[in-house]
Amino acid sequence: MSEPITTFTRLLDPITVEEFFADYYDKQALHIPGTPEKVADICSWDSFNDLLHRTAIWSDRSFKLVLDGEKISAAQYCEAAANRDGMRVMRPVPEKVVEYLGQGASIVLDLVETLTPGLRAAAESI
Repeated sequence: MSEPITTFTRLLDPITVEEFFADYYDKQALHIPGTPEKVADICSWDSFNDLLHRTAIWSDRSFKLVLDGEKISAAQYCEAAANRDGMRVMRPVPEKVVEYLGQGASIVLDLVETLTPGLRAAAESI
């Protein structure tokens, strides 16, 4: 297994930091192909799915869905629930989220980089 991704250089590998800033940063998208092992220390699919199913930590303010470049209304994939302070919030409903993902939606998770050691290390490397 390769070394954990704890530096920006390792995250970009095989692209160099210099190449990234000269050719890609703020200019064009960059896809770096790799194997699942390269990012396994950041967050495995099992860990990511576990985070998604922790509905108590998400609300419509921290968990968003986007489809074809348009934000999906929280009312389409959330239901009202009480948060830890007893305040009403909109919580994602996993079955509805899965339905939108099947249509090609993307998930936007605010502050996800704080939730696991691997995600924290990758965020800190950036």
